[in-house]
Amino acid sequence: MKLSTYLSPSRHGIYYNHWPLPALNRQSRRTVRISLRTKCPDRAGDLARHLASCGRLVRDNKALARLRQDEMREIVRSYFAASLDAYVETLNDTGLPDRSLQAPRQELAAHVHRAVILALFPAPRRAGPEP
Repeated sequence: MKLSTYLSPSRHGIYYNHWPLPALNRQSRRTVRISLRTKCPDRAGDLARHLASCGRLVRDNKALARLRQDEMREIVRSYFAASLDAYVETLNDTGLPDRSLQAPRQELAAHVHRAVILALFPAPRRAGPEP
């Protein structure tokens, strides 16, 4: 499975999202690190994609880039933490949206259908030497 660009596991298996802070005049871009509080790579990927969509507001903000590094880091960290907490709370309360579950259900139904067909009509054996 391919992980998001800004997603990395710690040595303990907890996933973190690294987000670049806005920079003025091509300065080196520092990052802020936010714990996703999960060891599951699939859930970490979902959370990282959500934070990436939230991060569009932060990425090219020139007013934010004019702040001192510690102020900017605190603002960005608190913004991402609040966004992450709200999203996780929504997921825990409502579960995944129906449309995100639709594709796996269709794929599962196709596999079940194929298994039933193969059980009812087994493939003929090929003639030849047995191993």
